Amino acid sequence: MRFWVSPKSLEICSILVKLKTTRHFFEFIVKKALHADLLPFEAEEVVTSLGETVTLARRAREWTQADLASKMGASVNTVVNIEKGRPSVAFGQVLNALWALDLLGGLRESLRPEDVPDIKRAAMRRFKRSSRGAHG
Repeated sequence: MRFWVSPKSLEICSILVKLKTTRHFFEFIVKKALHADLLPFEAEEVVTSLGETVTLARRAREWTQADLASKMGASVNTVVNIEKGRPSVAFGQVLNALWALDLLGGLRESLRPEDVPDIKRAAMRRFKRSSRGAHG
């Protein structure tokens, strides 16, 4: 019994072999990309809100996305991703955008560690321990 194989079917077999050997690599990339954008709901709300704030502040100054990107030292793509609330944008880039728009003060005020009860209690415990051992 003889089988005749066309050049086209050999080409398809070659492609299938290549796909099979690199399948795990592609799965890794896809899984990595999917997990990069998964955030808890509350965190996703914050990222979206930051993006909207950046957009509104930029427009209030009548800046284009290119203007903001230039002031940040970043690409227009980065600005677009920040404004869309994409969690894959580096946190430093988001801070650069807030700085360029003079919005870091509000963030700094909202993140005061002395206003967080758990942090305050831990600091007081440390202070009490260190003051007990510092007798003259």
